[in-house]
Amino acid sequence: MVLLFTYSTYAQIELRGTVKDSSNVAIEFANVVLTNQKNEIVKGTITNENGIFSITVKEGRYKLSISFLGYKDWLKEISIDDSYDFGVVILEESKNNLDEVVIKGEKRIIEKKVDRLIFNVSKSISIDGGNAIDALKYTPLLKVNDGELSLIGKSGLGVMVDNRIIKLSGDDLTDFLQSLPSENIDKIEVITNPPAEYDAEGNSGLVNIILKKNTNDSFSGFIRSTYQKSQYSKGYLGGGFNFQKNKISMSLNVNSGLGTVGSREEENIFYNQGITNINEDSKNKSKFLSSRLEFNYDFSPKTDIGFGYLSNYSNPTSLEENNSSSLNELTSTESDYKKDIEYHSLNVFLKSKLDTLGKIMKVDFNYLNYDNESEKLNKTSTNQVNTDITERFNSTQKINFFTASADFTLPYKFLNMSVGTKLSFIETNSGIKTFSKTNDSFMLDTNRTNDFKYNEDIQALYLNFQKNLGKWSLKLGTRLELTQTKGTSISLKQGNTTNENNFSQLFPSAYVTYSPSEKNNYSLSYGKRVKRPNYSQLNPFRWYSNPFIYSEGNPFLRPYFIDNLEFSHSLKNNLNTTLYYSQTNNGSDQLTIVENSNNLRYTIWENFVNSYSLGLTESYTLKGIASWLSSYLQFNINYSKINSSITNTIDSQTGFNYYFQINNSFQVTSNKQLSGELNFWYSSSGVDGVYFLSDIYNLDLGLRYNLNEKWLFSVNFQDILNSNNLGLRSETNGISFNRQLEYDRQRIRFSVRYKFGNNKVKIKKVSFGNDSERDRLD
Repeated sequence: MVLLFTYSTYAQIELRGTVKDSSNVAIEFANVVLTNQKNEIVKGTITNENGIFSITVKEGRYKLSISFLGYKDWLKEISIDDSYDFGVVILEESKNNLDEVVIKGEKRIIEKKVDRLIFNVSKSISIDGGNAIDALKYTPLLKVNDGELSLIGKSGLGVMVDNRIIKLSGDDLTDFLQSLPSENIDKIEVITNPPAEYDAEGNSGLVNIILKKNTNDSFSGFIRSTYQKSQYSKGYLGGGFNFQKNKISMSLNVNSGLGTVGSREEENIFYNQGITNINEDSKNKSKFLSSRLEFNYDFSPKTDIGFGYLSNYSNPTSLEENNSSSLNELTSTESDYKKDIEYHSLNVFLKSKLDTLGKIMKVDFNYLNYDNESEKLNKTSTNQVNTDITERFNSTQKINFFTASADFTLPYKFLNMSVGTKLSFIETNSGIKTFSKTNDSFMLDTNRTNDFKYNEDIQALYLNFQKNLGKWSLKLGTRLELTQTKGTSISLKQGNTTNENNFSQLFPSAYVTYSPSEKNNYSLSYGKRVKRPNYSQLNPFRWYSNPFIYSEGNPFLRPYFIDNLEFSHSLKNNLNTTLYYSQTNNGSDQLTIVENSNNLRYTIWENFVNSYSLGLTESYTLKGIASWLSSYLQFNINYSKINSSITNTIDSQTGFNYYFQINNSFQVTSNKQLSGELNFWYSSSGVDGVYFLSDIYNLDLGLRYNLNEKWLFSVNFQDILNSNNLGLRSETNGISFNRQLEYDRQRIRFSVRYKFGNNKVKIKKVSFGNDSERDRLD
């Protein structure tokens, strides 16, 4: 009896749980305080980077309080006699207008979480006056070349804006991202191994561009202007306002751009009979007007409804000059390329709290409409008699994309669960008409006229389970996707060709996290992904640069699957190490075919690549050398092996790739009015698919001057050494070729921004329970 009494009195009981916001994002550094019935503090702690807390106490009656700046306190009276898991605790954002003390948070530019890397765009000086493409170029782990976005050491990424996938690719995606000013971007998340609630699309993960949200009880706005000078000039002008009061929140942003950039490509093809040299110079002019409107209404204390709208109107043009020379022939093609593009995206949502325990339902409806009409005029001349050719290409692309989704967050005592479903319906219509000029009039060429219709329907269902076991956290999930596709090519000469596919696939994901102490965190994750062909990759019509060079799609291109495995360690939430492995089966790539008999060169998409990649990434934020300096360092090394199943390419190639990046933030003046960034990265030579890549590097300098809380001035010098120019080489049909790409990246950019209205959040002086711990953070 004595022994039993003693055990009952002194046994330690564990209280644990996970703290998240209403978007299901973990809240780090939340205060967790346990008080007795006399309101005396018994124990206290803060949540870790996963939002997890754990407290050991004796049995009894207590009051548990969880608080975090900008959120309502969560209170619960409890009587415990055994260990208890609170599951997921959801903190609601505070709606109060707080007075007297201005809040100034000090976020790091780069943050590392268990399942993602976060780049806080608003903290970066080098992106002032830029757009989403500029922001992505400065995001760690990412590589942007000629508008193509990839993860260092891997290939291919899905792109989202505010958790919604963007069903565009290539130039279409680039044009859209260039219309999003960096001023509107809050942060960029790089999710290398997405959990089951995300779409399975994106072979090496997802990039999520999070746009800025309103400040509580405020009216504010801004106007910004940017001038950019490289070989040519470019300018941007935009502004917006934000309003939130009581139950209503809304924002409107309008942006425009006009200007020109240049590019140059040089290629050498080593035929048996001699070398052919090809040079192409381009002058690309862009003109766009974009807008973003968001509205949110607190229908009740538990339910929010709202909508978001994005639009973009652009009219890019391009003047190209392509010159080709061989032993006996000179060919010159001048091209005038014009586009007329409209993009509209609408999101309607409802979010409701089902009870007071954290159960949440969210319903989303999304509609996207994309319309691209273009005309290209090619004039080709040679040094041969009567060989001049004039052709006109008129093309259209129309995309309609609708999704409906429902997501449920269901925390229980024994585990946390989330379940959801999504329906997607995609319809694309593409067409090209080719006209050849004869006797001063254009005649339709029926051999090169084509319409392509593509429909893709996807039904998805996912299920996640999460359980916290003291220092361990386990999350298991799976996503089932059923896909039906139908592509029809309509040719005036060859009739109709239809290709249909139906398939289903499970996409499992698993995450195990172990936190033996506050300083150390280990995690192991696995995920399966899919890369579906882009619409342009499926379209079989040919797009000519000149009579001897063209590109075409492949309507029989298949999706391919990727397995990703990662092991990570974080020391003091600063030194982050990740070991990763990725395997791609029957992957697709753009294959360059060179024919020796007729000097023809064309590119086509094929499934022919099996690849394996093993890599190591290290990142560290260095502080303390000087009070005015902070540096973020990242190093990546990976080994790749690529096997080709096509006989006229290189059978197999292996190699190491290295990548190093250092971003330095510094204060020039003691009052922090003048600050700057000096950023450098280097990418070694290596392999990418069937191509060998040259090494490239880049140095940028940015300066920002805050005159006061309203006026901000910045200047950025990009690619100072003019060294960000990629070279590549490969071999096909026993013929080798190399290509050098030079884009207009060496430039200077000036930007000025003016803010107006009430853009401060004020609070009365509040005492937090962890002031000493906060002083140790950073």
